[in-house]
Amino acid sequence: MISQIGSPEVAAALAAGKDVILINGVDDKPNISLGWWHNDKQQTGTAFAKHPALGDFPHDGYLSPLMFRILKEGSPLPFAGMSSDDMIVVGEGGDGYFLYIGQARSGNGRVLMTFGLDLLYGTPEGTCILDGAIRYACSKAFNPKGVVTLKCETQNGGGKAVCVEDGKNIFG
Repeated sequence: MISQIGSPEVAAALAAGKDVILINGVDDKPNISLGWWHNDKQQTGTAFAKHPALGDFPHDGYLSPLMFRILKEGSPLPFAGMSSDDMIVVGEGGDGYFLYIGQARSGNGRVLMTFGLDLLYGTPEGTCILDGAIRYACSKAFNPKGVVTLKCETQNGGGKAVCVEDGKNIFG
């Protein structure tokens, strides 16, 4: 299943032992402006693990101009229950660290999570990473070590999805 956090189908899929890819935090504008890249969180760098979830995306382990159009705001770290080995793309900012791609077990299933990466806009770089993520999530290599608790509920009176990790609202 590929979904955004907050979908009621996500919790049901994870409870049933399904694998889920979550694409989150892509509503912001790209972090580019006339020849320079800027993130409101004062990001100073991004590290990429050599990992099959990235597919054929070319990188040397750090942020390159290929990411400028699709990189937005990641999820602040720490992320309770996630193993550091399961963090695939992590950024550093003036106020802390941010997760862009990570994986974990949740419920009876496994989840590959992306935060602040616009993988659905149709750019070659986003499509390349999405393709790699799908292939990875469908492979036997998809074997996260950490365990996270994702609870997604719809609040009364507005239908806003609220998702928490150990009591902390992590998805706005």
